[in-house]
Amino acid sequence: MVRWLTWLLMISMLPNVGPLDERNNTRIALVEASWGRSPFSDRVLHQLRSLISEEEGIALRDPAIVQSAIRGFGYDGSLNLTVEQAHRLGAAIGCDYYILGRGRIDAVSVASDERIYRAWVALFFVNARNGELALFTFAVEERTHQHEAARALMVTLGQKMSRALRQIAHRPLAVRRPHAEPARVIDIDDPDALPPHVTPPRILLSPKPAYTRWAHIADVTATVELRVTFLPDGRLGPIDVVRWAGFGLDESARQAARRIRFRPATLDGRPVAARAIVRYEFRLIPSPSMSKIKAQTASG
Repeated sequence: MVRWLTWLLMISMLPNVGPLDERNNTRIALVEASWGRSPFSDRVLHQLRSLISEEEGIALRDPAIVQSAIRGFGYDGSLNLTVEQAHRLGAAIGCDYYILGRGRIDAVSVASDERIYRAWVALFFVNARNGELALFTFAVEERTHQHEAARALMVTLGQKMSRALRQIAHRPLAVRRPHAEPARVIDIDDPDALPPHVTPPRILLSPKPAYTRWAHIADVTATVELRVTFLPDGRLGPIDVVRWAGFGLDESARQAARRIRFRPATLDGRPVAARAIVRYEFRLIPSPSMSKIKAQTASG
């Protein structure tokens, strides 16, 4: 009896570590609400659930728990989130990473009397700890018949998903760390509301970012917002993505921002470092707009 009571006492003192399949594993949630409902998306989601469940070192979060969390959060299915929104969504779900996605099959004309079927899937792997887009994967296949395009895509998706899951399972979870910046940095939240002794950076040249092939295939309309530090010597400092879009558009926006030429901000007539939001609007038609320094309106 003494041994039995002692054993019970030891069990009661164990920490609450949750389900056995989540111990020491990377917890991933599949946010099905981002996909919409169609036979094709249902097929893709079924394969994704199977692939995640079979991957060593990965624990798939209970779909019922995920659905309840996103309903309470009020998630609307957007794939164009701010880092803060994405971080709060991850906290509501309670995971290490979560996956958003979208996909469909389109009939594409290649000649006046000929068409092919294009099947594509976009996967967003979001770091729930900091809201950043950790990994983006895009798979596309084209065939003359719809069922052939769908079947080929499932094969490609399986290969890409397996590689992505292995990367995620062995990648240390990052947290947001501030960059080393000048001691004095002025935040330009609203250029029109600055005091008279402060002038914002003046943009002299702002190249257009490229609208990527992936975005073209998916007919993406999205906004990428970057927090850019404009240094007093005319160079650019850190560039952080504060609203991501995937489809290669974040990288395209960064590349364009790096080519910005500007006149530094001033404080009492002297050049000073300034931090501002540079926003790029991406649409298939018209082409992406040039960057502008605007008020930071993104909120959680």
